[in-house]
Order: sequence, then C-alpha cells, then structure tokens
Amino acid sequence: MIIAVQVLLASGLFALAVMAASICAAAIERRRFSPPGQRVRINGHSLHARVIGRGSPVVIFESGLPGTVLSWSAVQQRLAERTATLSYDRAGLGWSDPGPEPRTAGRIVEELHRLLQALQLPPPYVLVGHSYGGLIVRLYAARYPADVAGLVLLDPTMPEEWYPPSEQTQRLLAAGVRVCRRGALLCRLGLARWIAWLFKMGAARAAQKTLTVASRGFLADALRVVGPVFLLPPEQRAAIHWFWQQARFYRTLASQIETLPQSASQVLEAEQEQSSHAPLLVLTTPTTPASRRWAQQRLTDRWPEARLREVPAGHWIQLEKPEAVLEAITHLLDASAAAGPGSV
Repeated sequence: MIIAVQVLLASGLFALAVMAASICAAAIERRRFSPPGQRVRINGHSLHARVIGRGSPVVIFESGLPGTVLSWSAVQQRLAERTATLSYDRAGLGWSDPGPEPRTAGRIVEELHRLLQALQLPPPYVLVGHSYGGLIVRLYAARYPADVAGLVLLDPTMPEEWYPPSEQTQRLLAAGVRVCRRGALLCRLGLARWIAWLFKMGAARAAQKTLTVASRGFLADALRVVGPVFLLPPEQRAAIHWFWQQARFYRTLASQIETLPQSASQVLEAEQEQSSHAPLLVLTTPTTPASRRWAQQRLTDRWPEARLREVPAGHWIQLEKPEAVLEAITHLLDASAAAGPGSV
C-alpha cells in the first residue's frame, strides 16, 4: 500500500513537472516563432494572414486539412512578384486563434469572406485549394461566383467521398476524431512537448514508445497526414512541430474531420443552386486513389471550362512540385489578363 502511494505521488510530481516545463517552453517558443503575417480580428477571434505582392486578380491559397501559411511559402513568394497574394491560417491552426465550432466548410467560407473585407482585398480572386481546401474554394466560388476569376485545385478532396457517408466512412471519420481528441489530451497534459523533446534529443525509440503508450497506439502514425515537412526549411519545420504540440491544433482537426459529410453536402447543394463559370484547373497525381481520380474527372467533364492534369508528385503538390502549381496559376492569370477588366 505504501509503495503504491509512493508511486502515485511520484507520478503526480512527474506530471506536474512536465506541465510546468511545458508552460515555460511554450512562452519561449511563442517569442521564437513569431508570425510572418498579421493578425486580423474576425467574429471575436483573430486569423493570421500573410499578404504579399500587388496587383489583380488576388491569388488566395486555401490549405489542406492540417495546413498553414507555411504550406505555401515557396509558391506564394514567387507569385507575389506578379500579383497580390493571400495565404492564411484557418481558425485553430498555425498562428490563428481557435474559432467557433463546428468547423464546417460553410463557416470557414464566411470567415474567409470577412477576412478579405477586413484586409480590403477586392475581387476578382483566383482561388487555389489543396486537398480539403478544395471543398472550401469550391463553396466560396458557388456562394460568390461574381468574385472569382478562376480556381486551381491541387489533388482536391471530393464531396462524393464523404457525402452521403457509408458505414465504412463513418467508422473512418470516428477513428480520425478519436485520434485527434487523444492528441489534444496529450497536449493539455504536457506530454506532447515531452515527446517532442525526446525526439529532439535523439531518443526516438523512447519518444515513440511514450507516444504509443500514452495514446494507446492511436497516435503512433497519425502525424503522417501532415505531409512531407522535410521539404521545408529547418526553421519552418520547427514551427510546424510547435503547432503539433498545441491542443487547439488537434481540436480543430477533430471538428473539421467530424463535419466532413456536412461540409461536402454544403458544397454539393451550393453548386446545384449556383454553379461557378470561372475557369478551373485540377492537378491530380499518380498516387491519387482511383475513386477520387474518377470524381475529379467527372468534375472537369461537367465544368464549363476545365482541365485535369496529372503532376508527377505525391499528395502535397505545392511542396513537391511548386513549379507545376506556379504554372497552373500563371495560366489563369494570363487568361484573366487577356480577357480584360470586367470579364469576371
């Protein structure tokens, strides 16, 4: 009995020490990882936005499920030499505050619309969406068709994948939400920062074992969804690792995943009511699942002016083949310039 109490006290003291160290480290990292853009107040919370370049149309980047402004660094910097560009962190991700839930596509579109108004970035817009971001930009184009000069979708998530949800899809979504909520719990306990420190000190085996035990196996491979971060510069990789240690990151992912069927339904319903006639370019990859590739082909077949092109890359095209993304966006900018003012 005495030994059990001693073990319990030791465990409690260790947990408190980890939490205290986590709080101190968080304060240091907030100073180290300063946002590259500005924070804009939207509906009671702040969104982080990076605006660079001048000109029209404005190119707007919408990230994948866990993505941030850092996902677009290489593409945005080069494109800003020609026109105005905006990348931003959705609420709860990157340097943005958590936003109201549920985090549906509809809510995100309205927050983006308000952000553009607050930044005084007038249309027309060329919308660039990666993966989950493809749902967002399609819904934006359907709700505000007069504002959109074109769309570029990078291996986009298709609404048919998630709505109506099959039993298998529901189980997959439930597992994803469970993983993210366990991640949030680890962050609140300070264990995520402890695990990251173990990795940094070269104790990868101890870190992996701690992660597996703490999450009951659910989080051992979960962070693979964040993409090939090794392609980013070291300082940006460090910032992303910092994001992964924050509970709001996992809570936001959980809400986005849980509401995927609702978001997909919003896109389908909006496009039935008001389809966009802006030019569309879809970049797909050799690794795209057959069912998604089929849906992407159907989208371009029924879109008034659309093309589907395969890029030799994995899912994160903007990180692996940024020149292909630049070429696609430049094509739409050239077409918009040739059409002249008032064409949108």
